[in-house]
Amino acid sequence: MKTFKDGEVIHLYTMRHQTNIKLIILWVVAICAVFAFLLSTASFASDLSTHESISTGMHHTVDVAMNRSTPLVFTCDPRLGFKNMKERRAAMSLSVPAGMKIFFQRIGSSSIYQTKKHGSVYIFKSGMNIDADGAFTAYHPLPGKGLDHLGNAGRPGNWWGIVTHNTKRSGKPVLQDATDPAPGYYVSGTSLQDATKKNNDPTRYVNSEAIPFFVLPGDSRIPATMGDFGYVVNMDTAMSSGCIFADVGPDNKIGEGSIALARAVGIPSDPRGEGTTDQMIYVVFTDTSQGWPVDKKYIDSHSNQLFEQWGGMERLRREMY
Repeated sequence: MKTFKDGEVIHLYTMRHQTNIKLIILWVVAICAVFAFLLSTASFASDLSTHESISTGMHHTVDVAMNRSTPLVFTCDPRLGFKNMKERRAAMSLSVPAGMKIFFQRIGSSSIYQTKKHGSVYIFKSGMNIDADGAFTAYHPLPGKGLDHLGNAGRPGNWWGIVTHNTKRSGKPVLQDATDPAPGYYVSGTSLQDATKKNNDPTRYVNSEAIPFFVLPGDSRIPATMGDFGYVVNMDTAMSSGCIFADVGPDNKIGEGSIALARAVGIPSDPRGEGTTDQMIYVVFTDTSQGWPVDKKYIDSHSNQLFEQWGGMERLRREMY
């Protein structure tokens, strides 16, 4: 401070004083920044766990609560499965944000979600088309005699719903003989099979009329294995049924089940019809397959057990209704 003759007082700040002020300001800014970082980290950690990406070259972004997103990468086709067990375990152990479900994939008009806490459980809403494949009387050479239109099994040179003599789509369709369940009908196959039986044996495959099963499209990224258990609920009637994953359907189309599954949830089961656009909720329990054959009674009881362990109808209403 300096006082002049006229009484004017001027405060003079030394370089040291200016430096001290700058240091104080910098410390205040640094403390605020650290506090903001710790606050955001704590909030983020409470909403979203760290996810391990699986390098398949197919990147997708999943939307989670509070407008956050995290990149997830999954394998593409349940028919092909994972490249190795390490890749599969990594996908199955994927953490899911606590207290929420996350968007996983969209097929057609249906959104597929991966559920909280149980990262191996996937849910989606869809209608249901009817898959006759595997039924002993599914297809017949004469028009109108089979349960379903022959065109839904393919065409000469490209059969996908009928077993051929060389197991190739271009092969000759196999007819059931006098010792088979439905002589004169084609042998209709499913993706899930009993490997202990011959390819031309109709009982090698999953009978659509007897076993409740669901179908996933070829472009589904749900990491499901043939034989995984599921649960389907009719949102209109609350009728429900356990089921298994037994067949692969066309790309870009999700929501298909066997004749037995349609009957169990109370919708028209004629494969020639259009199925139903009524909303079904499908719950898929991946990594639960016990192979084939599996008794229908066991399918019902085990699927129901898995569904209740997951949270049952109370949780389903909270997640999807």
